[in-house]
Amino acid sequence: MYDEFIRQVQERWERIIIQYASDLFLNHWLPSHNISHHKRVWKNACLLLPHLNLNSDTQTETFFEQLLFACYFHDLGLIYDKGPNHGKESVKICKEFFGLHRDRIRFNSRDVEWAIEHHDDKDYKLKKVRASAIYRVLALADDLDALGAIGCYRYIEIYLMRSLKPVLIPGLILENAEKRFDNLLANLKSTGVDALEIKKRYDLLKVLLGEDHFIENPASLVIWIYEEIVLKQMDPFIILTNERFSGSSNSRINSFLDHFIREAG
Repeated sequence: MYDEFIRQVQERWERIIIQYASDLFLNHWLPSHNISHHKRVWKNACLLLPHLNLNSDTQTETFFEQLLFACYFHDLGLIYDKGPNHGKESVKICKEFFGLHRDRIRFNSRDVEWAIEHHDDKDYKLKKVRASAIYRVLALADDLDALGAIGCYRYIEIYLMRSLKPVLIPGLILENAEKRFDNLLANLKSTGVDALEIKKRYDLLKVLLGEDHFIENPASLVIWIYEEIVLKQMDPFIILTNERFSGSSNSRINSFLDHFIREAG
């Protein structure tokens, strides 16, 4: 049942949305939150859904259609607002898309827009006020993409884009990631989701950014990513697999590269 709903909504919307989003990203360098991130979040949502104890209203094609929009539009607002309130810009973009296709939109978009606007509330206070299934699944799927070596890179890039000091970034990431990990565990307890794999990715993030695991300080990785990727506006999924980076004298960077290449491959 789920597979058929996924197939139908992807067939109806995915190509059109990807083209629309790709056009928006032209001349905007943001690989940490580009269309590939949105694809991964949608994939995560599809993997999680069968394991979540949701109500019967979610077992419809319309729900999957709404969820696909939430996943593919939630971070597009970062093109215009790199801050934590970018959800408002994402909603504007989503509404513009709905306006272009109003004859094909068969659902009330209110829950989709609310989930998009508030998805980056990593204190998770809002879900107690209005815990729609779309918001819940989107938040979990987004949290999954924040772990591991790829998650580490994504965090560092967007925090640098917010002009935060490199020395502060590792601590801020770990604080935010802990909330995401706790949210994942709380929602996925007693489900069929592999919590050990999630913990493994979270533990890797802590190792890469922790104080005690390498001789080099955590900020050294942040500064290296700034100098080699962000400042030059390179594509991390191309440049980080370049063999010219192999054999770095910085063991923290080497560990990051090894895990990033493994995850990206």
